[in-house]
Amino acid sequence: MIKIAEKFIKEPLVHFLLLGAILYIYYAQQSSENILTQKDSQEKIITVQKDLNSTEEEVRRKIYDAILLQEAYALELEKHDTLITTRLIEKMESVLLASKRFEEPSEAALLEYYKKNIAEYSTVKSIDLSYIKIEKEQREKIERIIAVAPEIIAQKMPKLLSQTPAELESRFGRYFSHIVLRERSKIWSGVIAAKDGNYLIYINKKVVGEPMAFDLIEDRVYRDYKAEFLQRVRNEAYKKLEQNYKVELL
Repeated sequence: MIKIAEKFIKEPLVHFLLLGAILYIYYAQQSSENILTQKDSQEKIITVQKDLNSTEEEVRRKIYDAILLQEAYALELEKHDTLITTRLIEKMESVLLASKRFEEPSEAALLEYYKKNIAEYSTVKSIDLSYIKIEKEQREKIERIIAVAPEIIAQKMPKLLSQTPAELESRFGRYFSHIVLRERSKIWSGVIAAKDGNYLIYINKKVVGEPMAFDLIEDRVYRDYKAEFLQRVRNEAYKKLEQNYKVELL
């Protein structure tokens, strides 16, 4: 038995196999160490806000969410998800609106705005408007388009010419007429409920009579003043961004 073992050990093929096994074990160990070193060098730091009342399991969930979110950004998954891109666009619109701080106007400033836009604060004899009837599944899509191309959409819509307040009320209902007659011209309204559904409207022109007293509608003047300011801020901030881009339509 000993002689067979000695003969076996002296075989060159055995020497080759033993050397190969030793080298395999050595390089496998080195490779493992390299992977660990590489992992350490690529370690990422995340910051997780821990509230005073957070439980251990809530903290673990926050860490889990933060890590997966970072990996999702690394894979650019947000670029392929319309829900995520929509939310990011909405957040960016908030950033645009916050690019210039709104300062509360004085009564003199509101009075000046009232006089400058006196037609908007006068009794309405007739009104020319465009409208879109909104279904629930269409609302978000149409509102998003209208936000950036209001005048183009208005030009494509049929006009209801010379509708008196009585005609508006008869066709759409009292509430609809009450709201529309107080909407500003040349902008799209929010969604307005009528007796046969919901509408977006765009006032092209008003024929007006006597102005309403400033003291009675000061709160309405304030809302219009602020809304116009925010719209102007958003438009100006967007135009600055737009200058940095070259758009190619495919």
